[in-house]
Amino acid sequence: MKIGFITLLLTALSQLAFAQRFEQGYYIKNSGDTIKTEIFLQQRAGSITSVVLRDNTSFKPIEIRGAGIGGVNYVTRVLSVDKSPKLKDPVMDTVILEVMERGKISLLYHLDEYEKTHYHLEKEDGSLEELGMKILDKGTGIHFQKLTTYKDVLKKNFATCTNLFPIIDKTTYLKKNVDKTFQKLYECAHGKLTRQIATKEIVNEFGLTGGVSMTNYNFTGLSVDARVAKFDFGTSTNFTGGLFYDFKFARTGKLFTLRNELIYRSYASSSKEVAESKLIQNQKFSTAFLSTAYLKYNIILRHSFGYGKVRPFANVGFSIAYLLSYNEHVYVKPAAFGVSGTPYEESLLGSASPIDFGISAGGGVKLGNFSFEGRYEYGFGTRPKEAVASPVNTIYFLGSYCLWQSVKKKGS
Repeated sequence: MKIGFITLLLTALSQLAFAQRFEQGYYIKNSGDTIKTEIFLQQRAGSITSVVLRDNTSFKPIEIRGAGIGGVNYVTRVLSVDKSPKLKDPVMDTVILEVMERGKISLLYHLDEYEKTHYHLEKEDGSLEELGMKILDKGTGIHFQKLTTYKDVLKKNFATCTNLFPIIDKTTYLKKNVDKTFQKLYECAHGKLTRQIATKEIVNEFGLTGGVSMTNYNFTGLSVDARVAKFDFGTSTNFTGGLFYDFKFARTGKLFTLRNELIYRSYASSSKEVAESKLIQNQKFSTAFLSTAYLKYNIILRHSFGYGKVRPFANVGFSIAYLLSYNEHVYVKPAAFGVSGTPYEESLLGSASPIDFGISAGGGVKLGNFSFEGRYEYGFGTRPKEAVASPVNTIYFLGSYCLWQSVKKKGS
């Protein structure tokens, strides 16, 4: 059952990883109307190919003027693009570009279908010029020459800032480096940029979680005469539940969450009756019982595959549990020459460790204030005297409900 559950879980997560990620944003029609709604940017090899709405309506670049999502603005432009070395000559293309900086001269960015990076300068009159990196095939198909044409274009457009030319010469063709150099050049030529800071909404949540746990205990490294080896404990299905607090990371917004849980979980099972001795003069029939209860603290890293009201997610986590109660004994029914004796109880495992540790993985879906998930956990168990180890395998089916939210705005 454990292997089947993990296989099913991994299959589901692989499908979720490619799910559309809708987020609150906007798009601008060619008529100039701005429509605020949840959108998804469809991409191919990093190139934005369309803007998709929740009703599956989609817009190609030629059908819109621009869009915005996650505090980032995009514009549609028809421009000449150098796609070397895949294509020998520049081509005219309709492209959705990210607005990196906006001013008297704007800096635009996009990644083409061949995963080549492009930067463009847009002037107030609407003219565009690519900050290109031309890549020439030396004739082998393996060795290429890179022409840093973007450096010459920057020097031409900021000709009065000769003191910054050494910085241009050292600028590599990376997004953060091109942006940093552009900011310095712009401030030199036109004054300080009025920057639009992308903001992210950080929502911390507190609430209740509960469900069922299905637990199996195992004992390994038993000595030859270990009594527990004679008994087989079945799966224990129990209620589990408690409180959770979700902490969001400011830099990643809603995609990553650090979940803190304080929950109660238990295990209780018994074995079938075992005939430890059938000798007529000394008959001995025994049933073993084992039960534990823990107060657990789980710390779980959650990754959400989207921003909308319906958000699939995956979890990995670590737990530490304090043993609240522990009961282990064998109920013995003796008999001699067919005459029943007085039943009695004996210890089965001996003392247990007061602390248990575990690791977990799982996935589920968040629906507004509710979330539902499946989770597999491997724990080290009670580690009694009679066994070298007592690994515990548990499958959880949990539901959560948010009682309270703390909302903050953070600059990206």
